[in-house]
Amino acid sequence: LKSSLTNPDGSPSPLLLNKERGKRALAKAKARKHLLEFTQYTSPDYNTNWHHKIICDYLERWAFGQGSKAIRRLMIFMPPGSGKSELVSRRLPAWIFGKNPNVGIMATSYAASLVEDMNIDVQRIMDSDAYREVFPEVSLSNRNSRNSLVGSTASRNRGNFEIVGHKGYYKCAGVGGSITGKRFFYGIIDDPLRGRQDAESITIRNTTYNWYVNDFYTRRLNQDARILITLTRW
Repeated sequence: LKSSLTNPDGSPSPLLLNKERGKRALAKAKARKHLLEFTQYTSPDYNTNWHHKIICDYLERWAFGQGSKAIRRLMIFMPPGSGKSELVSRRLPAWIFGKNPNVGIMATSYAASLVEDMNIDVQRIMDSDAYREVFPEVSLSNRNSRNSLVGSTASRNRGNFEIVGHKGYYKCAGVGGSITGKRFFYGIIDDPLRGRQDAESITIRNTTYNWYVNDFYTRRLNQDARILITLTRW
């Protein structure tokens, strides 16, 4: 068996190379289909726990569930450091765009700087070699703020980016900030409150709720649009 897997010079034999290519192809197929496998493929050192699988199962139903499996409103409450933002705000948008590059995603958090950092993280994932292996037909423009590709322009900065050659876009803003000009099919709110002090403030809670009702909620593309809220349940 060992001799069949290596050449006389010790290099991998065609049998071994074909076996590795087969494993890689299977891993890519699973990554295209499932969020958790996509996360593991694009981040090989990701430390998976049982609750991550549960989160990903619900996120898949939220993103693409149909009929009785569809979830249009989803809330995930977890303590700090549980890995919710890595899945919800970083891997999920990149995975959604890979499967449907023509949708609009709007992401918000308590601070514009925080959600802008998450925006950059999503872009980094989509720029990676691993991502291009899984979704070779989906790409962003180069690092310039505007770039002409496929006969069109695709913007890209800390506040938003567009999918080259497709209609998809990602827009982010802080809670209370301006989100006019775009509508979303997928709306993500990650930690709308900074911490316990904000959570215990009636004024801040009311301000946040009014922004959600009067601004964020009205930016839905249609009745089938999905909204996801994740936070520490202070």
